[in-house]
Amino acid sequence: MTNDKTEETLQASLENYGKFNRILHYDESNTVQLYEKKVPILEKPIPTEKSPQSHLLTRLRRTSTSNTIRELYAVKVFRQVQTKPSPLPRLLRNQSQTVSLCHPNIVAIIDILYNKQTNICLVMPYCTGGNLHSFLSQRRKGLSTEELNCWAIQILRAIAFLHENDIAHGDLRPEHILLTAQGAVKVGGFGQDEEAARELAQLLHGGNLASSFSAASPKSARTSNFRPNLCIRRPVLELSVPYIPPERFFGRGGSRDQIYAYQDVSDIRAGDIWACGIIYMVLRTGRLLWHSAQSVDPDKSFAGYLHGRMQKEGYSPIQVLENRCRNVVYAMLHPDAESRITAAEILRSEWALGVAVCEVGQIGQ
Repeated sequence: MTNDKTEETLQASLENYGKFNRILHYDESNTVQLYEKKVPILEKPIPTEKSPQSHLLTRLRRTSTSNTIRELYAVKVFRQVQTKPSPLPRLLRNQSQTVSLCHPNIVAIIDILYNKQTNICLVMPYCTGGNLHSFLSQRRKGLSTEELNCWAIQILRAIAFLHENDIAHGDLRPEHILLTAQGAVKVGGFGQDEEAARELAQLLHGGNLASSFSAASPKSARTSNFRPNLCIRRPVLELSVPYIPPERFFGRGGSRDQIYAYQDVSDIRAGDIWACGIIYMVLRTGRLLWHSAQSVDPDKSFAGYLHGRMQKEGYSPIQVLENRCRNVVYAMLHPDAESRITAAEILRSEWALGVAVCEVGQIGQ
């Protein structure tokens, strides 16, 4: 097959995901578009299991006729146009096959392709529950500690799986944590730019991901010479600053959108764990602990944390947590990246083992 024929097939394959519905998100580098496809109802049954959070979520996926339902896809389009698009790895041509990160709490990458404008596109299922930031802004007071812990463990399971496969997220924050209609957590935010999308395509095509998502794996142990196969989101925006670990503020330079890129950090997975700790405290308290974890000339709130964690009385927002939970949060928010707990270690902790994860969270529906 010629390159021209391959490109024609890639362009046409976007039609497999139905018709364009509307734009969901737009920024300077990419656009997220909603595509809608009608499929026979027997081909895609609607899950009936309920989660503790389902009574707080609006089900947006509705039956469109007596025998069909809407299948929704989020298509992330990178707007950097190339005159001659370089070949992508040969991936999916239809939705009867799947290419994904193979974990129930990670947004699946269904397809990676070119559209007719030679823009690279990532095709993912549309999570109708929105993102965690929007949900917590509107409904956090209706959630119990058990429900919040359920979400936290789902996030940690997803991060443990990525780390186990030598992948770092790099920009974990509530906006990149999505919810299904039933309330399951899906970590997303994949493909910050075209380069990252190409790396993701190559990684998926190479089949380097583990088939298991076991929490306890020796592969998850930290090594001093660790370099991930892929950091999903390397440069980040100001919006991410409250979730950035102290080690990422060193060696800042470059444009405003790239000043927090990692430099000379032996294991950047530790930054994901810090972000998980911040997100967990947002879940429990409804607010950010501090604006910035910059160690040099820190803001007042972060300086208070650095002082409090060294004192017998501890840091008050964390001290009010249950004992086993409190110890894990301190370990996630250790200022020294080399001493920070790993995702696999968290999932083996007494606190995590005592959290009941709902069925929809287990299966990711």
